[in-house]
Amino acid sequence: MGAQIADLANEETYDKPLAHLTFYGTHIIKTQYEGEGKQQKQTSKLVNPKDVITAMSNLVNLNTGLLPRDTVAAGFAQGELFITVYLPPTIREIEAKINGKVRKYTLPTPGLIFSAYKRDMKLFAYENDYFEPKAPLFVAPYPNIHPGGLICKGNVEFPIASAKSIYEMSNLFFKSRFNNDLTSGKTQISKSLFELWERLNGEKSYPLDELVPTNRRLEEVLKW
Repeated sequence: MGAQIADLANEETYDKPLAHLTFYGTHIIKTQYEGEGKQQKQTSKLVNPKDVITAMSNLVNLNTGLLPRDTVAAGFAQGELFITVYLPPTIREIEAKINGKVRKYTLPTPGLIFSAYKRDMKLFAYENDYFEPKAPLFVAPYPNIHPGGLICKGNVEFPIASAKSIYEMSNLFFKSRFNNDLTSGKTQISKSLFELWERLNGEKSYPLDELVPTNRRLEEVLKW
């Protein structure tokens, strides 16, 4: 596409623009040219941003494609797809290297909100099974997640976020080997995250009273 545009720009027919858009912080100006040489007239006017979006959307395919089950939201940021899904409570096999020793767990998970954009991912715990913009988010009770919910990818090769890859990305995260990094502040009652994991190993449900509140709401992870 870029090469085609460059080729067109070199054609004599396209040497002189008929109009251009100038984007300011608060408004958009369309400047239009009529005539040639000294007789050329230039007129400018304000343009409705919605009209620009409509015109551009006719040139670019912004269709997300068929979205997977439990999708909470999907959209585009800077032309790239982001997608947010709900991961219902389940049982997962999890592996962690703690103080040099590898430990395997069979752990219940709380409901989770998993959001991905390009190869970046965020994860939060979620106590409801319905979605409201102002619903609170909780700290995901796993290592290797920064306080703002951003997942540390380590050396795992994650695909680019898409409707087809979103669950592959979440599964790669849970199948990766966790370590001691970023484990503090992940429990409400237990002294440490791994202490809680030892207690929950083999259990069927996650205790919601162990979830640590954040100051974030669901609506904040519906965009990037």
